[in-house]
Amino acid sequence: MPEPFRSLASDVICAVADFTEGDILTEFGIENLFELMGLFTGIGLVQDASSPQTGQLPNTVFLYR
Repeated sequence: MPEPFRSLASDVICAVADFTEGDILTEFGIENLFELMGLFTGIGLVQDASSPQTGQLPNTVFLYR
């Protein structure tokens, strides 16, 4: 990944899984298991400075095969 993106994404965890969990599909109203290809969980850069929180889980990008 080229700079400056690499430094901005240095604390983001990337996880790869075959499929997401069923409750996430239900939450988004997705019926086809193959429809969701990725998901970001966490606090975006814009929102991060506005409301600092303790005990916050790390930002994570899930990629589904």
